Amino acid sequence: PLRAAPGSASAKQRVRARLAQTDGGRWELARLMLPESLPERLNRAFDRWAILCRETVAAEGLSFSEALVALRRMEYTGEARRGYFVRSLSGAQFVRAADFERVSALLARPDEGCVCLNAADPAQAWGRILPLDRSGGEGFLCVPGTALVLEGGRPALILERQGAALRAPCGSERAFRALADAFRAGRVYPHLRLLTVKEYPAEAVPWLEKAGFIREMRDYVLTADDRRKY
Repeated sequence: PLRAAPGSASAKQRVRARLAQTDGGRWELARLMLPESLPERLNRAFDRWAILCRETVAAEGLSFSEALVALRRMEYTGEARRGYFVRSLSGAQFVRAADFERVSALLARPDEGCVCLNAADPAQAWGRILPLDRSGGEGFLCVPGTALVLEGGRPALILERQGAALRAPCGSERAFRALADAFRAGRVYPHLRLLTVKEYPAEAVPWLEKAGFIREMRDYVLTADDRRKY
């Protein structure tokens, strides 16, 4: 539409060009955005992570040494609170003063429900922000072919290679049902019509069957035909 903007065109041509602009496809920003200041970027990071420390600041592409100066200034002015909120995070940790009570309450009483998401999802912190207990079978790569079920915030189920390999570090029947619901709803592996699990621990078989997986030879298969119901 910007390229089609009329210059010395006739009135009829200008009207046609104006009408064409309403169906001209995607719009792009035609001017450079002003760079955000460091306090603005830190507030955006607070909105995303709630707790700022070395790991979460690095995830935002910021220098921790520079951010630490600004965060200390926020602490002195009462805009932020410093503490040791999450054991697995390193160094000084900061929470906005306005969010302190909410964050403290969530940490004291975490949600024990199940969440299923792709391992490469920006909201997935394990392996990128929080360290994994690889000795306990929780190790995985944060790639699109891996999906997770978090139960109580920790990895309960790990599906790798587009769901072909399944591990259950601390799985439960509820976690397997959450996986089945997420697949049928298209929240994980939306490009697959069938979720075929070829490798799985023997103790997972009853939970797979209760979640709706059907055994085909040695595999367990879940169909996505019911996605229209969601």
